[in-house]
Amino acid sequence: MDTVCNDHSSVSATLDLQELAMAAYARLQAKDFAAAIPLLQQRLELAPQDRYARQMLGVALAETGRLAHAAVLLWPLAAEAWAEPGLTHNLGRLCGRIGAVHLRQDRPEAAERSFRLWTGLEPDNVAAWWALATLAQNTGQDQRAQAFYQRILQLRPDHEDAAWNLGLLAVQADQRELAQACFQRVFLLNPGNGPAILNFAALALQRQELEAADQALAMLFCLGVQPAGAWYNLAELRVRQGCLDAACVAYWQAEAAAPGQSRVLHRLGTLLFQNQQSAAAEAVFRRLLVLEPGSGDAVSNLAIALRHQNGLDEALTLYRWALQINPDQPAYWYNQGIAQANSGAIAAAEVSFRETLKRMPEHEGAHHLLGQMRLLQGDYREGAALYEWRPNNLAYQASAKSRHGLPLWDGTLGAADPSGRYPGNRLVLMGEGGIGDILQFMRYAPWIAATGVEVVLYYRADLEHLLKTLPNPHGRLIHNPASMPGCYGAGTMALSLPYRCRTTLDTIPATVPYLSADPQRIARWRPRLAAQPPGLRVGLAWETRGDQQRSVPIAALLEALLPVAGVCLVSLQKGLGAEELNALPEAVRSRVLQLPLDEDDAVFGDTAAVMAGLDLVISIDTAAAHLAGALGCQTWVLLYQVPDWRWMLDREDSPWYPTVRLFRQEQRGDWTPVLDRLAAALRRQVAQRFPAVGSG
Repeated sequence: MDTVCNDHSSVSATLDLQELAMAAYARLQAKDFAAAIPLLQQRLELAPQDRYARQMLGVALAETGRLAHAAVLLWPLAAEAWAEPGLTHNLGRLCGRIGAVHLRQDRPEAAERSFRLWTGLEPDNVAAWWALATLAQNTGQDQRAQAFYQRILQLRPDHEDAAWNLGLLAVQADQRELAQACFQRVFLLNPGNGPAILNFAALALQRQELEAADQALAMLFCLGVQPAGAWYNLAELRVRQGCLDAACVAYWQAEAAAPGQSRVLHRLGTLLFQNQQSAAAEAVFRRLLVLEPGSGDAVSNLAIALRHQNGLDEALTLYRWALQINPDQPAYWYNQGIAQANSGAIAAAEVSFRETLKRMPEHEGAHHLLGQMRLLQGDYREGAALYEWRPNNLAYQASAKSRHGLPLWDGTLGAADPSGRYPGNRLVLMGEGGIGDILQFMRYAPWIAATGVEVVLYYRADLEHLLKTLPNPHGRLIHNPASMPGCYGAGTMALSLPYRCRTTLDTIPATVPYLSADPQRIARWRPRLAAQPPGLRVGLAWETRGDQQRSVPIAALLEALLPVAGVCLVSLQKGLGAEELNALPEAVRSRVLQLPLDEDDAVFGDTAAVMAGLDLVISIDTAAAHLAGALGCQTWVLLYQVPDWRWMLDREDSPWYPTVRLFRQEQRGDWTPVLDRLAAALRRQVAQRFPAVGSG
């Protein structure tokens, strides 16, 4: 009997344990952790060695926020090295919960320790690494965060959020290749993720992968996603592709999508300005200035746009404003100097360029323009040295190939050897600038050759017919050789000759003529000129490459000159200027002789021959004026208020061309007084040369 009773008691206890376990597990599955806790506690009172019950109680306690109690139950199990598969997972989750509590209590170091325990327990648990990664990212530990996100992507390559965050971190670290790969992964995982596509496109653009950027932006627009950033990046892409009109449209779309973005307005205004749409640029910069009234750049950009529309007075006011905002910005001083020079305030411009150089001693433009200001005032010593900073010359000096491997000429002229030549001390002279520049400065070549130096001249081939008429002392000038003769000592650019030769106003090689026209061409055109009515034969050149400042309207020029009796006007103009003449009424244009000049490859060949048969050439500041001066023709040059440096200031003659007379504007852009003086001088000239015609 006793045995039977003992067996019955054991069976009852076992049944109680099973019932408790089943009831507890049912509560756990229903996530009713609070109800499961007392059931599990009772089970442990009956069976204190039940590790599984202890583990489940720890889980329930953790789930209800009683983390310390949970830890007391779970960690001893780990110490006992119990090989229960779920234990490490539950311990890991406990560590994660403890870490989260530390975070809420603003204890990031303690949270990191908990999360690291979690990854130690479960090295392949993505959630554990995510907790570490986001903690590192939020606390500024970007490199560690990157490593954690990369671990997540090793475990789960399709983890979109990890790829996104890693991409953002890579952008911040300027790791563009990694960032681009991350955003590409994101939109491949989720083709509708517009921000990822946009970021990928922006990064491809930064890395000059234009085709990839173009395809990504096309994908974005196909999705119907058109944020301002998409239009902005499309505009940047079109700029790099050279599609400037399309870029402007895209910038306008970006502005419409999100009005008032400073970077969009700045880029749009700059592009419009570069596209020679100064009025449109002005409107954009005015809007930008409303948004950023304290931005010196916004003020300066508006001033630049106004300057290019001859709004110099307002531009100068704006430059003063910009310098009040930031007096140490060299660009503001430099741009102010340009505006001052354009307005005729030469001394003030010089001050601005010097202030630029105080703040930025290597500013190439400031050196160059300061040199022009000094040359304009006749200071060839400082001016010519500063003029060496012009872009063409800096490029020449920097390129051994351009110099044919030769050192720069220092201007010294050695002693002659017995043969009369200078082996190793010969000079290579490179033509530079426009036609007028070449014609003006090649005058130095005979002067240098006269000292015994052999000079090789390189210049555009279509001027060879003219420049081969340069005086050639002892045959020492060599024109455009097919290959560089050996044994040369130095080289220089043509516009550097005033500096290299230490020229002053008194030592300019001013003997004219130093060029001559082809006798056969002179003979060809002489009958045409002779067939004109008697009187003063006057050649006219009034336009240069669409430069409205230097050019004189042909209608205004003829209105002044046609009333002068005893004058035969001959057009020397080609291109746009000739079209302007032909657009005038027949009654006007028929009074100007138009000849089919220079229709072959010899530039100015016919023009020079016709000039040789004229009594006077009237020209604006263009290559025709230099040609006439070099030929020794009597020449009157019409000059804008602030002329090129070689014409200087406040004088009617030119130290470069003894036969040239200068007619200067007194007010910017006002040609009327100039043309009145010109007509009066022409009447006097006719009266002196042809009294009978002039009086009639």
